[in-house]
Amino acid sequence: MQPFLIGEAKTGLFNYLEPWQRPLDAFEPLDNAFVYRGSIQKRAGFSVFGRMPYEDVIAVGNGGMNYSGTLLTVPISPGSLVITDGIETFTDTGLGTLTRTPVSGGTNTINYTTGAWSIQFNNNVTAGTLITASYVPQTTSPRAIMGIKMWTNESTGGYKSIIMDTRRAAEYVDSTQTYIPINGVSQVIYQGDGTTPTITVGTGWIALAPYTSGLAPFSISITDGTSTITDDGAGNLSASVNFAAGGTVNYTTGAIHLVFTSAPAITVSITLTATLTGDYFTGTTSNFFNAINWQGQMYMTNNVDPITLYNGLTTPGTLSRPPFSITQANRAAFINNIGTCLDIDVYKNRILVQRPIIINDGAGNGLAPQSIRYSAILNPTNLVADVAGNGGELSAPTDDFIQSSEFLRDQLIVFFTNTTWTFRYTGSDFDPFRWDKINASKSTSAPYGTIDYDERVTAMGSKGLIACDGVNVQRYDVSVIDQFLDINQNAFPQCFGLRFDTLNQSWMLYPSMENNASLSDKVLVYNIIESTWATYSLPLSCLGLYFISRDVTWNDFAVGTPLGTAYPNWDSADIPWNNYLTQGRAPTLLGGSFNGYIYQMNQGETDNGVNITSNITSAKWNPFSTIGQKVQFGWIDFYYEIEPEPPTNPAVITLTFYTDNTNSVTAQRTLTLDGPVGSTSAMKRIYINNIGEFLKMNMNSSSTATFKIFGMVLWAKPSGRWTP
Repeated sequence: MQPFLIGEAKTGLFNYLEPWQRPLDAFEPLDNAFVYRGSIQKRAGFSVFGRMPYEDVIAVGNGGMNYSGTLLTVPISPGSLVITDGIETFTDTGLGTLTRTPVSGGTNTINYTTGAWSIQFNNNVTAGTLITASYVPQTTSPRAIMGIKMWTNESTGGYKSIIMDTRRAAEYVDSTQTYIPINGVSQVIYQGDGTTPTITVGTGWIALAPYTSGLAPFSISITDGTSTITDDGAGNLSASVNFAAGGTVNYTTGAIHLVFTSAPAITVSITLTATLTGDYFTGTTSNFFNAINWQGQMYMTNNVDPITLYNGLTTPGTLSRPPFSITQANRAAFINNIGTCLDIDVYKNRILVQRPIIINDGAGNGLAPQSIRYSAILNPTNLVADVAGNGGELSAPTDDFIQSSEFLRDQLIVFFTNTTWTFRYTGSDFDPFRWDKINASKSTSAPYGTIDYDERVTAMGSKGLIACDGVNVQRYDVSVIDQFLDINQNAFPQCFGLRFDTLNQSWMLYPSMENNASLSDKVLVYNIIESTWATYSLPLSCLGLYFISRDVTWNDFAVGTPLGTAYPNWDSADIPWNNYLTQGRAPTLLGGSFNGYIYQMNQGETDNGVNITSNITSAKWNPFSTIGQKVQFGWIDFYYEIEPEPPTNPAVITLTFYTDNTNSVTAQRTLTLDGPVGSTSAMKRIYINNIGEFLKMNMNSSSTATFKIFGMVLWAKPSGRWTP
C-alpha cells in the first residue's frame, strides 16, 4: 500500500471539473463545514443575542370619558402595560391588575388575551387631556429582521447596535444586554424666514398603525425655544406666546399647520418632539436597509419609506425625517422631494442619494433609476439643484437600473442591471462628479449582495458572481462556476452579503433552488485569503457587525444571558478564556432571523440548541488513473483535533464509501473523534478493503460537537488494468 496525503486542504467546495478530475482535497457538497488554514472544520453554531421589542404607545382616552377600553394589538405581554395621563400612572403587575401612583387605590384590571382594560383615577381627568397606554404585544406573526447596523458617535468613538425589521427599529443596551424600542421623534420641522406668519409642513411621519378614532396616534410637543405647545388629542394645537390659536395636526398625513403671532426670525427653529404609536416602516421581506453614519446621524433607507435619521446621543435614541429638497423654493418651504431611495453614501463631504423616487416637485415625479443626487458640501439635506453652489444631480447615460454600489478606494463602483460604472470625483465644485462605463457584459441582480474589499468590489447576478477592480469586471467564482445556479433566479433581491474579517470570510445569503426557497435558507461562504468556498444551511434574513463592549466575565456564562443558551455555566464553555469572542472590542458577526431574533454567529456547537448536520463529499479518488490502473483501497487515516478538555460528547462522523460510478454504498463506517486524556490531537485508521476504478467518500455528522480534521492519508495500491 502507498500513502497519499490529503492534507493542507486548500481547494474546498469545487465543481469546475468532473468529480474524477478534481484535486484530492476538493469537495462537493461541503455544507455546514469549511476548509481553513489546511483543515476541514465543521462550522460553529449560533446563540440568541437579542430580539426586536414590539412596544406600542397609543392614545386610549381624551379626558371626560369612561376609563376603560380595549387595546389594539393582542394578546399583550404580562407586566408590560403602563397607562398615564401625565399625572397619575397605572403600572401592570403582571397578574392582571395595575398599580396606581402616586395615590394607590381603585379597581384597575387588564385582560392580557382580549386587551380589555379598566382603571379608576384618583381625580377626574380634565377634558382634552390625553391618556396614553404603552405595552408590548405578543406578536403572533414575528417580523423579519431587515437591517443590523451600527451607529457611531464621531465625537467620542462610541457606538450602538441598531436593528430594523419590516416595521420598526430598536437599539442594543449593553448594560442590560437587550434591545429596546426606538419610538421617539425629535426633528426641526421649520426654520423661520422673518416673513411667513403661518405655514403647513410635513413631518414625514404618517399614522401607519391603527388608533382610536379621533385620538392622537402620537403625543406631540412643538417648541421654538421660547414657548411650547401640545396637541389636545383631537388634532388641535394649543396657543402659547409666539404660537397663536388655530394650529392643527393631521394624524393621517402627519402634516402640521402652525400659526404664529408674528413671523419667526431666520434664527428661530421650530422643533417637533413626539412618540410614535407603533409601526413607522412599511417594507416587506425584500426591503433591506442601507445605512451610513455622518455628522452624528445614521441615515437609513429601505427603498420604500422616507429617508430616516437616527441620533443615538440619548438612550433610546431619537428618529427624524427631515425634508430633502431639490429646489430652493421647496427648501425654504420645508417640502421634501425624496420619497425614498435605494442607498445613501457620503463622498467628498456630500451625501449621495442613489436611485431616488422624486415627489412634490410639480413635474417629473417618480423613479429616477439611473440617477444619483448629491448634497451641498457639509449640508446633507440640501439637494437643491436649481441654484449654483448647492447640490445637484447626475444620471448615467444608460437605460439600465442602478442595483447596488460600494466604494473602491476613492471611487464609487456602481453596478447596474447589465452594466458596471464608476461614479468619481472630478475636482470641480461646479461639476463635481462624472460617470464612466467599465463593463457591459455582466449582470447584477442582488441589490444587497455587494461586498467591498481593499482591491475589488463583488456583486451577485444571474450570470454569476463578479468582481470589479475599477478597471475590469470578471467572474471570481470559477472554482464553483455552477454554484450560482443554486440561487433561486426569481429571488435574487433576497440575497445579502457581508464580509467578516475575523474569520477571513464573506457570507452571501441566498434562497436556494434546492429547497425552492423564496427567502434565504443557505449561505455561500468565501474564504477571502485562501479563495476557497463552502455552503452553510442557515435560514437568515440579513447580517451585521457589532463590537462587544466589554470583556466577558464569569457571570456571563449563565442561563438568561446572551451566552447562556450555548454555555449555561462555566463548566460547559468549551472556548478558551482568551478567545477573541470573549474580549471587549472584538468584532462579532450577527445574523437576523425571519422571526424577529438576532443571533450571535460562530457561537457554540449548536444552532440555538439544534444540532448542526455537516455534509461533506469528496472527489472521486484514484491516485493511479494516470497509468490506467484500478485501485485497491486499503484504509484511510484521519488526523484530527481533540477538544481542549476530554470531550464528554465527542464528534461522531458517519463515513459512507461509494465505488466506481454508482451511488450504491460500498461500505459504511463510524469515526468517533475522541482520544487520550491530555492529548490535543489523535489519529485513527478506518479500513475500507475495496477494489474499484474510483472511491468517493461522504462524511456526515449530526452530533452536537464540532470538529477539525487536520488531514487524511489514503492508503492504496494499483489493482489491475482500467478497462472499458
